[in-house]
Amino acid sequence: MPAIARIALPRPVRQFFDYAIPDSLTLQPGHRVQVPFGHQSLTGLVMEILPPGQRDYPLKPVSALLEERPALPAETLKLLLWAARYYQHPPG
Repeated sequence: MPAIARIALPRPVRQFFDYAIPDSLTLQPGHRVQVPFGHQSLTGLVMEILPPGQRDYPLKPVSALLEERPALPAETLKLLLWAARYYQHPPG
């Protein structure tokens, strides 16, 4: 069972989306990734890595890692999450 990436997508919803991490990718928070979303492909930001877990439904895999190094450091991610909560705006 693969690990899970919790990803912020540019959509007006107050939630993250979970995707399976393929064995060929090593992700960490702050990485920009390409993921399938409906009938399109979106660029998202990895917010959290979750351990493998049992799901009642299959997760789609992350399509691609866009950069080798994380685009945002952990401190900036914390600031973004705080600002999203403070201004009541979706984090994606």
